[in-house]
Amino acid sequence: MEQLQEELNKALVNLQSRGNKQNDRFDYCTDYIYKVQSYNELEEKTKETCESKNLDYDKVFRYALNRRFNLQISNFAEEQFLKYDIVEDEPNQRSREIDFYINSIPFDLKMSVFPKWFGKDIDYATEHKTELIDWLYSNCSQERRLHNGNKIFIVCYSSDGNHNKVKSNLWYIKEAVDNYMKSYNEGDLIIQRDSLSDIIFITK
Repeated sequence: MEQLQEELNKALVNLQSRGNKQNDRFDYCTDYIYKVQSYNELEEKTKETCESKNLDYDKVFRYALNRRFNLQISNFAEEQFLKYDIVEDEPNQRSREIDFYINSIPFDLKMSVFPKWFGKDIDYATEHKTELIDWLYSNCSQERRLHNGNKIFIVCYSSDGNHNKVKSNLWYIKEAVDNYMKSYNEGDLIIQRDSLSDIIFITK
């Protein structure tokens, strides 16, 4: 956990706007993020890819860094759920719609920072979860990631606007998932678009 936190902190210092909205074209050319083991290896692989495909290094690296940053955090969050007996892993690691099952109900886990385009503040969002969930279904996970199945969203918010700093804090994630699972009640899930969903807020 400490080693991963160091990696995320290193990425956070250099994390910038992706420069391109998430899309299939950039996803395909940066799929090497699933194989690299370190920040330095990410830099090296990006250079190789850009040289072979004649791509802009800065643009591709920002995109790849954001993707790997999100991947590492999502994987860690999934591991926290899987510590509980009522949670089972999805055996197909290539599945884009299911990460795990809670009491045999399939869920896709989505990590997100609080969306500024939602148009309402965090206090409103926490009191109107259904409205934010509908917004997230409509505005996230496009193209090859698009689906309207069951989802649990973890939404990170910082009062100073640096939401990624909260999102990258593994202790915050662990605590939030533990608190959620200790009081998990299937009856509290929200039905949205004929699917089951919920939001775990991490606010600092």
